[in-house]
Amino acid sequence: MLARLLKSLSDEVQPEPIWLLGGETEQHSQDFDFFADIKQFVNRGCQFYRRRAARELSKKKIVAEKKWLRDELTRLRSCDVYHEKAITLQALLMRHNGEWLVFLDDARVSPGNNLAERALDLGRPS
Repeated sequence: MLARLLKSLSDEVQPEPIWLLGGETEQHSQDFDFFADIKQFVNRGCQFYRRRAARELSKKKIVAEKKWLRDELTRLRSCDVYHEKAITLQALLMRHNGEWLVFLDDARVSPGNNLAERALDLGRPS
């Protein structure tokens, strides 16, 4: 799920410091900050998954990262956003509330859907 969120975010946002969302979102506006925070949330969740799988995290760090990710998701769902695309993205967070952080409690679950996509690709003729 997190990878899907990052993909939808990358479709909306240019890598330059100015976000081109219909020309309506100014740098350092609430919507600009919301998109930046979403990107940080997704990247940190994916990094947590990789580092935990590699056994690079102490139990204390695992607990702290899980708490940060849960708290950040709660905060992102309650941010005031005004741009149409920010509102849509926030609605996606709320609509799939119980699905975003499944990987925190089940290490077998990936934060993305790469394995499912690869499995589908194996079944397709070249």
